[in-house]
Amino acid sequence: MRPMAAIGAKKRKRIGIIYESFSLERKSGINVYVKAIYNALKEERDFSVKLLRVRSNSDLISDEYCEEELTSYMPDVIHNYSHFLLPTILPAVHSFINNNRLDIVHTQGIQCPSSRDISLIKKDNSKFKFILTQHGFPARHDLATLLGETYLAVVGREILRKADHVIVVNNFMKKLMMPYTGRGKISVIYNGVDTRLFRPLKNQDELRRKWKSKLGILEDKYLLLFVGRLSPEKNIFTLLRMMQLLDRRFKLAIVGDGLMYGPLFTFAKVTKIDDRVVFLGELPHREIVELYSMTTLGVSATLYEGFSLSVAEALACGVPVVCPRVQGVLEIVDDGEDGILIRDSRDYKSFAREVKRLAKNPELRREMGYNGRRKVERNFNFDNMINQTINIYRRVLRA
Repeated sequence: MRPMAAIGAKKRKRIGIIYESFSLERKSGINVYVKAIYNALKEERDFSVKLLRVRSNSDLISDEYCEEELTSYMPDVIHNYSHFLLPTILPAVHSFINNNRLDIVHTQGIQCPSSRDISLIKKDNSKFKFILTQHGFPARHDLATLLGETYLAVVGREILRKADHVIVVNNFMKKLMMPYTGRGKISVIYNGVDTRLFRPLKNQDELRRKWKSKLGILEDKYLLLFVGRLSPEKNIFTLLRMMQLLDRRFKLAIVGDGLMYGPLFTFAKVTKIDDRVVFLGELPHREIVELYSMTTLGVSATLYEGFSLSVAEALACGVPVVCPRVQGVLEIVDDGEDGILIRDSRDYKSFAREVKRLAKNPELRREMGYNGRRKVERNFNFDNMINQTINIYRRVLRA
C-alpha cells in the first residue's frame, strides 16, 4: 500500500486528466497509464480528479471512468500526427478547466489537440498548472509523420515552453526534448506494470486444456507471443518471416487488432504458415496473463517505442523476450540477462536463430524469466510510476 503523504494546504487540489484515446477498457500503454493515475488519485486525500476523453465520431464505446467526454474529429488512427491539422477543441478544453476549477491539467503528448489548445489558453498568470506526458514519437513512414516532425519543431516548441513540467517515458526522449524544456522542467518516469495482475501462474496444465482448441498447443510445441497494435511501426511482417524459418514445433500467437490485420492474415495464408500463426484479436488482461503462463518466449520486432509496455508485461510474467535494440526497449531489457536484443528490427534471420537457441535451453529461459520478473518488480511497477507522478504534481503546485 502506498503512503498517503499530506500536502501543505487542507483544500484538495483538483487534477484534470485529458486523453485522446479509446475507452480505458481498451488495452494500450496510454490507457493503462491514465487509468492507473486516475485510480490512484481517487484514493489520495489531497487530490480530486476529473477525466476528459476526446474520442472520434466512429468510436461508439463510452467510457465509464469519464465524467466528461468530447465526441470530436479525432481520427481512428491516432498513432501518427495527422490530427494536428484538424480543428480546435479549445472551447471544450477551456470549459473543462474553468468549470472544474482545475489546479493542474495533465495531457498525453504534444501531438494531442488538447495540448496544443492548452498552450493557447495558458498565460504566465494562469491559475492552473500544465503537465504533459510524452509517451512516444513516431518514426518516418508516411506524409503525416513528416508533417508531425515539422509540427514538433514549430508548434511543439511552444507547447513545451508553456508546460510547467514534461514527463517522458525514456531517457532518449529526455535528451531529444530537453533543448525545448530546460533541464529542471523534464523528468523520466517509466510506465508501470500491474505486477499483481501480470505475474507467473502455476496452473499450466489447466490453462493448456482451456486454450488447446484455440491454439493447438501440445507439450512438444513452443509458443511465441506478440501483444500489441497491428500497425506498421510494430513491424509484424518480420515475425511472420521469422516463422517461415522455424519448424512446425513453433507457433506464434498474435494478440491485438489494427489496420494491418488484413495484410498480415493474407501474408500468413499465402506463405502457408497460417496453421502456425493464430490471430486472437484483442483480449482482456486476465487472458493475456494466462497466455504468458504457457509462453516460451515473448517476441517483438517493433521499429520504435516510447516504452514497450508489452515487453515489460512479459518480463513481469517471468517470460524472457526476443526483441530489437531500439529506444523504448533498451531501457527495459538487458541483453543476455532477461532477453535477447536483435540489432536490426527487420533481421528475421537473427530473430529465428535466437528464438531457436533459447527454445532449446529451458534452464537459460528460466533464469532469464526470474531476472525479468525481479527487474519489473523493482523498476517498472505501478507504485513507482504513480508516486513519482504525484510527486511531480506536488512540486509543480509548490512552485
